[in-house]
Formats: sequence, C-alpha cells, structure tokens
Amino acid sequence: YWSTLILYSFPDFTLIFNDESMATTKALPEKYFKLAQEEKCLFLNASDVVKISDKDGVHIEKDSQSLFAKAIAEKIREN
Repeated sequence: YWSTLILYSFPDFTLIFNDESMATTKALPEKYFKLAQEEKCLFLNASDVVKISDKDGVHIEKDSQSLFAKAIAEKIREN
C-alpha cells in the first residue's frame, strides 16, 4: 500500500513527434509538477535523469534505467 504517488514526465521524443506534439510534450513537466503540488504528491521529471535512445527515439538508454530507478528511490527517501 502506497500513500505517496510519484508523477513524472518522460523526456522529449523528438524522433517520432511533430512540432505540435513536441510543444505539448515539453509543457507536461510543468503541468505535472503543478498537479503533484495540488495533490500533495512527489514529482520527478524523468527528462532531468534519463536519456532516450538515439536508435528508436522512444526507449530509455540502458545506462539510464538504473539512474532513473535511483532517482525515484532518492525522491522517496527525501520525503
């Protein structure tokens, strides 16, 4: 049972989105941050931590997966 929700926004998917989609995607971290504050949740912006693969533009690079997991764990520990 978790009493804390972590909201996060993934990095830009520049290889697959058009300009309009990218503008919407880039606005998500701020919106998620505000929502997290309103709902008294933790927020972690994944784009600050992970790198999206240059190969497909969608998946997280292998070395970023552990960094992302550590960032989530640290966010939980902080609070």
